[in-house]
Amino acid sequence: LWPLYQALSRPMAPVRAVVELGGSAPRRFLTYAICQPALAAGFDGPQVLEAAMLILPEGTVDLPRLAPQPVGTSCRICPRRDCVARREPSILADGF
Repeated sequence: LWPLYQALSRPMAPVRAVVELGGSAPRRFLTYAICQPALAAGFDGPQVLEAAMLILPEGTVDLPRLAPQPVGTSCRICPRRDCVARREPSILADGF
């Protein structure tokens, strides 16, 4: 869900997004991400892409009026129950 991974799916197209980290006190951040091709091992080498993301905390910049994208640090410790991108159960969920 992080913009860094969105940038990897569309090289050379910058991604700006407001993200919100879940938890008891949700925090918002402004992010900028970009992906660029890197030099591979010669002309016949595999395609290599490199991505970078800048994360600016709310309060240090004015957040644009974008709906925040809910994100987490890791599925195992993310408190969001209805995440469409969950890859493994959370140890914080009820029933464990």
